This record gives sequence, structure tokens and C-alpha cells, in this order.
Amino acid sequence: MHGHSNEISVLLFLFTLSLPAAEFKTTNTGIEIAVGSLGSFTLTYPEFEPPHKIIEVKAVSASAMLGYESGADCVVSAAKDEIGIVFGKLPSDVKSWKMTTLIDISFVKGGSWQTFLLKSAQGQSLSVTTRSGTRLMRPRWQRS
Repeated sequence: MHGHSNEISVLLFLFTLSLPAAEFKTTNTGIEIAVGSLGSFTLTYPEFEPPHKIIEVKAVSASAMLGYESGADCVVSAAKDEIGIVFGKLPSDVKSWKMTTLIDISFVKGGSWQTFLLKSAQGQSLSVTTRSGTRLMRPRWQRS
């Protein structure tokens, strides 16, 4: 990638104003998100496709510096209602990245979600919005 910056900035807006105040804290395993009576969730640090193992995590309060086996790095910062991610030295084989969280099974008894917004540092955004009242689905197990 000659002539192009290997640094990519991404800003994730995870919560809307309709949620109670969320508290973010970086840990060795990811970003801990505490949302009062809704409980706590851990959002994993960015994982690349194809996989590049995270070999170093330096987490302090609301920020973390990550090192990957490929030499890539990532700075994660958490603020009041947003999480900032800056990648550096990305290898050319990285096609995508993801962050995941597990949602407590109790949410199938009436939980719902409405909006998720992903916004790049260049101002481009992707918003996923569901109809008001869309509920989380009860999983259907399949026996083999």
C-alpha cells in the first residue's frame, strides 16, 4: 500500500441517550460496559479476519493499547457514550475486524434494541435501526 496511510480511525457510538449512563472501563479481556440495573457486558477488543492473535494488552482506566502478532497495533479509548478505536500498521491481509459481546439470556424474556451506529473518522456512517419494540428472539435449539 505505497502512498497510503496504514492508520485507520474508527469511532463507535454504542449507546443512545435513551439508555441510563453507561460506565466504560478497559480490562485485559476487553471493554467492560456497566449499565446500572441492565448489568455489565464485556465488549471484546478488535479481532481481525483473517485472525491475528493479540499478544499484548496495556489497559489503564478508559484506554488500552493492543499489540498483535503481525505487528499491528490498536489504541482503544472509552468516553462517556462512545468508544474510539485507532488501528496502526495493519498488514495487507486484514480484510475486516469485529468486536463481540455476550448478552445475558434473561433478555429473551422481553429485551429489545433499536439503534446501532457505526461512524468512520471521515464522517461516513452506517446506522442499523429496527422497528420500535423489536424484541430479542428466543433461540431455537436444533437437535442433530
